[in-house]
Amino acid sequence: MFKYYDDLKGIKTADGRTIKEGMLIRGTTLTDITEAETSYINSLHLKMMLDLRHPEEIKIYPDPLFEGCTYRHISMIDNDISGIIHVRSVKGKLENLRRMDTIQKTYEDMFTLEYPLSKIRETIRTIVLEDVVPCYYHCVSGKDRTGITTVLLLYILGCDRKTIDEAYLKIRPVYIRHAWFLFFITFFASFSLRLAIKAKDMYTIKKEYVDIIYDTISKNFGSMDNFITDFIGLNNKEISDFRAKILE
Repeated sequence: MFKYYDDLKGIKTADGRTIKEGMLIRGTTLTDITEAETSYINSLHLKMMLDLRHPEEIKIYPDPLFEGCTYRHISMIDNDISGIIHVRSVKGKLENLRRMDTIQKTYEDMFTLEYPLSKIRETIRTIVLEDVVPCYYHCVSGKDRTGITTVLLLYILGCDRKTIDEAYLKIRPVYIRHAWFLFFITFFASFSLRLAIKAKDMYTIKKEYVDIIYDTISKNFGSMDNFITDFIGLNNKEISDFRAKILE
């Protein structure tokens, strides 16, 4: 497992403020971190490690615990979508990949199905309303469940769409090599271009995925504002208080 973490510090909002350093850190699972990485995480003085993974993922790659940091688990999905990673046999990996939805369909489902929607609401309300920052929030690879959380947090903080897109796409270079590796391994194991593209998309970061978030929310809730206020349940004062805490 590779490790990646990104402090959202310095991202500008539409009114010219910026996210403070060390408030919101997105990333991957931190299993088997080095001494230097441990030192960095300790230097953040985290209040909460927010783990968005499925329980089966946690069994294989448990998080380390940090002094003074509360661990919180909110499984944002109710099925283990990372079976392609954990299964050892090539045959098993291909079978799991065939049965899995495309990543595009997964993004649509996140804002359509009751279970993921309830966990998205719990995640956002935890970060915005509870005393949890500095907060490190993560899934396995830090790109989808973590990326969705980042998109919503940046919207709540008042960032415009261009800034949100750029923040989501920022970590794309981290995954390019792994995405193409999965493409070629899958193609030569299955001789299926369709399956190889599906595997590559699992580790590709595209603006298309942010479009799906916005489009699906618009379709199901009317607008992003409606989603934040009516479904997530945040009022103007709560949003203003969160911005005051996170921004400078």
